[in-house]
Amino acid sequence: MPCSERKLDTIKAIYRIDPRAKFSVNGKLESRIDYVYGGIIWETQPIDWVDVIEEMYVGKVQEMKIKMTESIEMSANESGNQSMKVEVDQVLSMDKPWQQKLAQNLIDGGLAIEVKMDEVKKTKKKAKTVAKKATKAVSKVSKKVKKKAKK
Repeated sequence: MPCSERKLDTIKAIYRIDPRAKFSVNGKLESRIDYVYGGIIWETQPIDWVDVIEEMYVGKVQEMKIKMTESIEMSANESGNQSMKVEVDQVLSMDKPWQQKLAQNLIDGGLAIEVKMDEVKKTKKKAKTVAKKATKAVSKVSKKVKKKAKK
């Protein structure tokens, strides 16, 4: 019987918390209620649902971001039958395994660089600061021009 993605993520999270955990799954594991009320029959010390959820989402948050150094046409899906155009300086989230392989190939080929989210936020903040300063400078110049025009 096939597992749902949620059920599989739950099982993986349990084993990341305690690789020696012994349990059996009884039915579905789609929610906290399933988990707490009979979805898992423990043979070893039970693991709290909150700990499992935290572990499940820690892995999901670990995504890779790349910044393009060249404009290219690249694969838009896992099978490669769709493409998309990406531009220089475009930042892409590469969180799925096939996307991370593609990202690594782009980095190795010099078409992209890996960036951390802090870098992207700092760059955006710096751009906003520069834009505000430029707006203030233009405003001052226009006021001076208006004063001279009145004279």
